[in-house]
Amino acid sequence: MAVPCYTEETVFNSIGAGTDAPLIVDSGASCCITPHHGDFLSYGDSKVKVKDLSGVNKIAGEGTVSWTVIDRFGAQQTLELKAYHIPTASVRLLSPQSVFHTIKGSDGHQNALKYTLCIPSDSGDIILDAPYGRANLPLLHMSSATETCLWSSMFALFSIR
Repeated sequence: MAVPCYTEETVFNSIGAGTDAPLIVDSGASCCITPHHGDFLSYGDSKVKVKDLSGVNKIAGEGTVSWTVIDRFGAQQTLELKAYHIPTASVRLLSPQSVFHTIKGSDGHQNALKYTLCIPSDSGDIILDAPYGRANLPLLHMSSATETCLWSSMFALFSIR
């Protein structure tokens, strides 16, 4: 199967659709969030309150999420990060600060076209590009864990912990 191709239209239309929330890189976020309980590898109760411009959000729980994303070269990469479960959220948010705190040596930068995360691994740097979509949001391309990617079938998958 070829590497999934997400057009700006596809990602923009999926925001708020409820079935598959896009993964937005939010450089202003202090934590990762997801509306999907199924994203979690581990899960527990939470007393944390997450504030945003609209007010305080109800947290259903917290734990470690596993998000499989497509890197710059078309390979699947698995990110495992602490996150909060907000069932009413319409998007997943990846906080670069959470990546930097969890994976030492990580770096991020942005330009007019995309936000790029560089994550060190034993096999070399993993580079994740999040191009700005129609809503001017940096979107990471996600892949389901069961999807077969041309590059990942040729190379070993990286697991970032």
